[in-house]
Amino acid sequence: MAASGLFAQTDPLERLKSEVARVKALPDEKTDGEAANLHRALRDWIESRLPGDQGLLHVGMPRAEAVMRSELKEAGLEGEGPDLRFQQLPELPNTLLVIVGVSVPCGVEEAVYLYQFDATSRTRALEDRPLGYGFTKVELSQPDSEGRRLLLTTHQSVQCASAWVGMAYSVHRFGMLPGLPEKFTLSRTRVLFG
Repeated sequence: MAASGLFAQTDPLERLKSEVARVKALPDEKTDGEAANLHRALRDWIESRLPGDQGLLHVGMPRAEAVMRSELKEAGLEGEGPDLRFQQLPELPNTLLVIVGVSVPCGVEEAVYLYQFDATSRTRALEDRPLGYGFTKVELSQPDSEGRRLLLTTHQSVQCASAWVGMAYSVHRFGMLPGLPEKFTLSRTRVLFG
């Protein structure tokens, strides 16, 4: 119990630094399954730095990505693993899309988070992180007759050498009103690039 209490009090940036160091110390062939803990530490650090409501969303976000990258650099982490991109979606007001990547053998494994903000809170509305996938692309559809939009995330597999590349797709439907999106996950498909 005491150990879990200490873990809960750990500064998110210190926990992230510790997790990066732990994964870096592993041989390459042992890091495949370890990215999940690193992603959780990275997500927790990002969430500790995001505003808690929409009041700072439009004022603070244009600079937040640069500030957070600076913090990663000061912590000695920039260029060594975590990669961070923010995107505001004007079509989905009061939202922030965050794409984060961690280095794994032969590439970068990425996760997508979408946060919704209101007057008093922030909600993680979407978390999409297929194991072993990166090269993420995000596309938002035009609204349908009921004002709903589809958010498509596509990922390519991270691998060292192969003529076959795995693809993962996820589709999330957003209604006109804020709230958690519906998720439709399509099967993963392997396609040949060559």
